Amino acid sequence: MSETYRDPERISLAAAVSLAGTTHALTRIPFMVKGVSQIAAPTLQEQQNRIDNDLRAGLAGIMRGMCRRTASLKVVCNPFRYRKTDGTAGYYEAGATELTLTASATNYVYLLHGANTLTRSTSGWPADLSTFTPLAIYVCDGSQITTADEAADARGLVLYQTMPVLATVQIGDASGASPQTVTVQVLDGNGQDLAAACLLQLGVYQDATGAAVATDAIIEVGATGSLVRQVVADKVLICETSGDGTLTLVIADAVAESLYLLAAPCPGARLLDCRDAGTVTITA
Repeated sequence: MSETYRDPERISLAAAVSLAGTTHALTRIPFMVKGVSQIAAPTLQEQQNRIDNDLRAGLAGIMRGMCRRTASLKVVCNPFRYRKTDGTAGYYEAGATELTLTASATNYVYLLHGANTLTRSTSGWPADLSTFTPLAIYVCDGSQITTADEAADARGLVLYQTMPVLATVQIGDASGASPQTVTVQVLDGNGQDLAAACLLQLGVYQDATGAAVATDAIIEVGATGSLVRQVVADKVLICETSGDGTLTLVIADAVAESLYLLAAPCPGARLLDCRDAGTVTITA
């Protein structure tokens, strides 16, 4: 389906005349004064250049990160700043570096965060949305780019995106003699097992708010998942789930008591909803 556009409702000619010499409320760009001649002060050219300068200053911000065609099958991307999922800032400065597109194909142009490089693919966007910024989609024939820059612009995928539902950490409960095994499952936004390995922090605590680390109990990674490092020895661990978002923890305790397993995001982890808590009751 091709794009369609409709002219907006415009003000009347009388209303336009009444704007002479006033300033637009939001942009603070002035309207031309009526009846200005070439010898007036300021002159028509001076007034027009002031307005044009204001308009160009606004457009400069919009054009950051926009791709432009430069030659047959070549594009560049204007410098721009972006935010990575780990919270750090990125800055693409190589606005004069050309990227060669693939002939007779649809080219998806994006900035790859890890290498901070302009990249293209003919098979669509990367699967992991956290690793790149989408910029443009160009269609090419055998020797030329056939898509205009403004039509290729795909930055709206970031500007107008619907934020994904957080991945949710689900922690099981257990009760019985020491040791006890608990399953931790990371779910995607649809409530299904996350089809990816996931980093998360897990700890055993005396209370449901995580104010005090367990005194006697210890935890270790069970048969599923792996230990990345220990934050508090045998008490708070950073772990990686298996490829289907599953992790098992083994809790051992020398005394009979109720304990709480709590999760938290860790550096390098995806966005997680960690509100669930697991209760482990060790019986005598």
